[in-house]
Amino acid sequence: MSTSNVRPLVSLLLCCAFVTSASATNLTVGYLANIFGYHGKNRQGHIISGAMTYAVKQVNEQRILPENHTLQFIFEDTKGETLEGTNAVINMWRKGVIAFFGPENSCEVEATVSASLNLPMISYLVFHVPFFVPK
Repeated sequence: MSTSNVRPLVSLLLCCAFVTSASATNLTVGYLANIFGYHGKNRQGHIISGAMTYAVKQVNEQRILPENHTLQFIFEDTKGETLEGTNAVINMWRKGVIAFFGPENSCEVEATVSASLNLPMISYLVFHVPFFVPK
């Protein structure tokens, strides 16, 4: 992953971090995946997990963040269930996350909760009607 690919995402995360806590040195993002759930035959969380780990490692190794700042992520398996995903968003918010990646399958409720907390959510696979617009 090149630095140019990472910079826009890091800029978004930095904006969130400095709005929520100017003194935070460990910036934590939440990762919501469907690893063991029934819904979603493909369960992209198996693939995205490696990309998430790699991206965070690259951000920290390339020193893209300001001095004395590191990026980390916490994970919760939503099992492809709306209630599990919503619970995960609230739990991660309590732990101080600054943004969310995921969930897959449906995300309408989770995105609404995230928006109500004024935190960005970037979903990597959505087929739910209000958010998915086929070409």
